[in-house]
Amino acid sequence: MNNAGNVISIGLAMAVISTSITPKALQGLFAGTQVGSEGIAVGEFVRGLRTAFTISFITLYFQN
Repeated sequence: MNNAGNVISIGLAMAVISTSITPKALQGLFAGTQVGSEGIAVGEFVRGLRTAFTISFITLYFQN
């Protein structure tokens, strides 16, 4: 059950983060052709990352 929770958590985080950057930059990140932060709105990426962590924190807090 622990492994399933980890997989769902990573999937949720990637879904939230992927909505914050352009599809071209996202494809470059997954393909490994993205070098540096050019083409990525860094502020939007960090905002998506913070949102993902906030959702994870809230879920963990109310689980117990």
